[in-house]
Amino acid sequence: MLWKNYFRDPSQWWDKRCNKAGPAFPDFEHKITGHSLWIHGRFTPSWVLGELRITGAFPNDVVSAYVSLLRACAKNSDLSLGVKIHKDIQKKGLLHHCSDDLIIMYAKCGALEKARHLLETHKSKHVFSWTSLIAGYVRKGQCQDALAYFEKMQAEGLSPDAVTFGCFSKTCGTIRSLDKNEKDDADIGLQCLSRDNVKVGNKLVDIYTKSGAFANAQQMVNGPPMRNAAAWSSLIQSYAGQGQYGQALECFKQMQQEGISPNARAIMCLLKSCSTIGDADYGDKIHNEINKKEPLKNDKVLGTAVVDMYAKCGATTKAQQVFDGLHTRDIISWNALIAGYAQQGQGEQALECFENMKNDGISPNSVTFLSILKACGNMEAAEEGKRFHVRIVGEGLHENNIVLGNALIDMYAKCGKLEKSLRVLQELPNRDFISWSALIAGYAKQGQAEQAIEAFEKMQQEGFPPNKIMFLCMLKACSSMQAADRGEQIHGEIARQGLLMEDHMLCKALVDMYVKCGALGMAKQVLDEFPTQNVASWNALIAGYIQEGECRQALKCFQQMESKGLFPDARTFMCVLKVCGLMGLMEDAENYFGAMHTKYDVCPDLSHYTCIVGAFGNAGLLEKAAGIVQQMPCFEHPIAVWLALLGACQKWAYVKLGKWAFEKAVKIDNSHATAYILMANIYRAAGMLENAKMIEAMKIKNNTCKPSLCAGA
Repeated sequence: MLWKNYFRDPSQWWDKRCNKAGPAFPDFEHKITGHSLWIHGRFTPSWVLGELRITGAFPNDVVSAYVSLLRACAKNSDLSLGVKIHKDIQKKGLLHHCSDDLIIMYAKCGALEKARHLLETHKSKHVFSWTSLIAGYVRKGQCQDALAYFEKMQAEGLSPDAVTFGCFSKTCGTIRSLDKNEKDDADIGLQCLSRDNVKVGNKLVDIYTKSGAFANAQQMVNGPPMRNAAAWSSLIQSYAGQGQYGQALECFKQMQQEGISPNARAIMCLLKSCSTIGDADYGDKIHNEINKKEPLKNDKVLGTAVVDMYAKCGATTKAQQVFDGLHTRDIISWNALIAGYAQQGQGEQALECFENMKNDGISPNSVTFLSILKACGNMEAAEEGKRFHVRIVGEGLHENNIVLGNALIDMYAKCGKLEKSLRVLQELPNRDFISWSALIAGYAKQGQAEQAIEAFEKMQQEGFPPNKIMFLCMLKACSSMQAADRGEQIHGEIARQGLLMEDHMLCKALVDMYVKCGALGMAKQVLDEFPTQNVASWNALIAGYIQEGECRQALKCFQQMESKGLFPDARTFMCVLKVCGLMGLMEDAENYFGAMHTKYDVCPDLSHYTCIVGAFGNAGLLEKAAGIVQQMPCFEHPIAVWLALLGACQKWAYVKLGKWAFEKAVKIDNSHATAYILMANIYRAAGMLENAKMIEAMKIKNNTCKPSLCAGA
């Protein structure tokens, strides 16, 4: 019988009475077997209470009263009353019965010296007393003292339990402030202790991860005793919590290799990791892990998380399949699916889901409408958006909901309804940066540059500083208006915020803006001052010089770009070939065209062939142009090249080659008006008027309807 075992050797049992959380928790627990005893249990023999009183293990009513008072003092941090009670206990000779509660009271009240003195004087064997002192040292920031008593506790033959480690976790976090030798000693001591106690080891893994010591945690988990689900799951949760999603997924991979399954909380973190980095393949593996376990398979929360993961990864078909398989569907699962469709630009499916949700008897909330408004904006479905706007107002969801208000502004702006967008913004009781950003982006998209700049200025007047995205919108607006002065002011604001020096997008936008405003000197200055060069910005500058007719300067920029170690791309070569054609540098054009693939590993596309054929043709080198066309690889619908050749034949009235190019062009598309117009002009230039009339008749017969193109461009 267990009680007889207890009275034979009470030292083999933990006394848990002081830290009981409730009557369901035992009063005594065997240190080795883990067997539990309850003093007032249903099956406790009546003689036990008397025996406990005889041995002094069961306090009388006076002691119980003092213990209750001391616990109240500890809870309220009432040190003054605690000291008075201590004196009363001493007078009545009850110190032996109340010493542990006195230690706990003093420790929690911050009187650590008194707590320490009592602990050592009465040689407490109660784990909770030692734990309270250690926790007191941690609260005071005396981590070295906490570590010393942690070690001393073990030297006294007392093994720390999970509560001790819970209190000690802050010390492990602060232990970084100790010198290296002390830190290493502490880590080694803790890890050695955990080898014999998996529960303690798991707690230590949790401690390491929460204090950011991931290398220590990983080292612990990699050790043989600690390769268990709890330790791995703790590590996964911590990696995901710190945004190290790749590491979280790597832990899952190692768990799979060892045949260990993560717990439900870890699975939630893994699904979030997949959602964040967009890894649907890994998401599949985690989904399969869920399906292996019957309790998890039917878990509504996990099911919704899987729907959300697939939706955010762009796998909306799989998201729909999982959603359809859910036993119960609530507003959260519907919102996850609708948001997925909206985010992936599948607006019609999002609206269809919304209708299905209503038919399912579930009312939408603010989160639902955020996704639906996004879908309407992406579809430019203003009437649908207006209908939802009316419903939002009718249900009072827009009141004091700035996020929903911003979504309405954005929806109307994307639909081109900028007056309505502005009205919604003006009616908002509170506006923020996002409110203005949505409106300004709408103005910029619709080419309403003046309104964009006006809104930008009002936003700044309200105290909202612009960010990178806003600056990009404003530079686009300045480009449209060719407002170089305003663009230069924005350039100054970008520089003051320190955004320019490391941002290639802003650099290119500034170059574009100055180029379109004709301020090529400023565009060149931006490039020269930018610490790291990129091809896109140089392309914009080269194109600007061509647009202004400064072809020599364009070529000079190309050479300067190469001297900086930048490799030209397809766009660069389009500019260079065009410059060579305009300047009549046909030998250079041929050399650059040949070097594209051999030297720069840029494969010429249809636009490059069209450009060089037009250049050679306009220069009168028609046979050479025809030869390039014949050597051209197969392109889908290459009519532009044949039109370029036809344009050159028109210039030089070359009937034979023109007829060949015309036949090739109409074979590709017999309804293209430009081919007929060019061929008719070739015949007229050669004096072959009947042939020209015949071509015009063919044009009418084939119902040509496409507008003329600039064949020589």
